[in-house]
Amino acid sequence: MIDRTDPVHKWVVDGFQGKLIGQRVYWNASSPRTGRAAEHAAPYGHYPPFISISGGTDTTPVDKWAVVVFELHNLQNFEGFAKLAADARAGKLTADEYATQCVMLEYDAQMRTHQFFAKNPLPESEHGQDRWYKTWALSDLPSAEEFKTKHAVPGGSRSNFDYFKNSYITQILPYIESRPR
Repeated sequence: MIDRTDPVHKWVVDGFQGKLIGQRVYWNASSPRTGRAAEHAAPYGHYPPFISISGGTDTTPVDKWAVVVFELHNLQNFEGFAKLAADARAGKLTADEYATQCVMLEYDAQMRTHQFFAKNPLPESEHGQDRWYKTWALSDLPSAEEFKTKHAVPGGSRSNFDYFKNSYITQILPYIESRPR
């Protein structure tokens, strides 16, 4: 489907070799813990960054390429995510503010993914059932403000707001240095 000369292949290989974030990204063969098509873990201490993609047949090969490209873009935001976590632990952000800002970092990664595929489209699959690629990576995105209003809210259908809020409650709240005002 995608050979080594394809720009998408080259960009992904460069990403795993560390050319996007300054260090090698590892492949985690486990399916994502979140149940989504893909996820990443940012570098932390001595732990290297990694990307995990669903091994199931419900995610098509084209969709797997699409989500790995998104996760590599999202991984480029790791310093922004780390700063938000530090600000939250310092008591500068509420759970909702933290979740909203994390969602907007992911929106930025989605926007860059969309722009990437506009220049470097994947080949169409025979079955045409590539829902992630067609409806998520190729579809036009709303403005950042419109996305924030519609999706960076509890229960937001196209975002991880609830995931980030839960992360704040379980992983940040116990360590907050001072309470947000």
